[in-house]
Amino acid sequence: AVGVVDGIIGIPDLSVRVERGPMAKAIDDRDVETFVLKNKKGIQLSVCSLGATITHLNVPGRSGKRDDIVLGHDTPAKYQADTNYFGAIVGRVANRIAGGKFEVDGKEYTIAKNDGGVHSLHGGKIGFDKQIWESKILRSGVEFTLRSADGDEGYPGPFSFVLQCHDRPLGPDLRVRWHQGRWSRLCGTS
Repeated sequence: AVGVVDGIIGIPDLSVRVERGPMAKAIDDRDVETFVLKNKKGIQLSVCSLGATITHLNVPGRSGKRDDIVLGHDTPAKYQADTNYFGAIVGRVANRIAGGKFEVDGKEYTIAKNDGGVHSLHGGKIGFDKQIWESKILRSGVEFTLRSADGDEGYPGPFSFVLQCHDRPLGPDLRVRWHQGRWSRLCGTS
């Protein structure tokens, strides 16, 4: 059976305009796209396709001066090398899985151990934060999609993750679609 979980993440937004930002290169020479979402209140959200990462969130202060209020880097290569997960969607599971093992429906799974070689942290060695997400501009936002195959980093099931940043009154949302295993716990880190 196919399941769907919808959740709300991000900031409230109204009447978003989307601009394609400059193309950059990841460490392995893959293209990383950047998108800038702007609203009428002066908020600007920059998101890149590497890890569906929020790279900048510029908001106007009381004096009218805009400040970037998220921690981050200036190049995709620095995000790839980063171990702090700044601004990224982490998963397939956010947090630590002790011993790099878990059980679902009586079956034990061994997953990639990237935390001292003993535990799995935030999805393993090549978590969602290190992958290039497919991206497309929507009428009033941008959509990022990542497909995770059965066995990706040792996890069961194929999964499909869709993150949409657009002009919904409640803000951007994350949609998760699974086909088997139902083993996921994502987290946005900004």
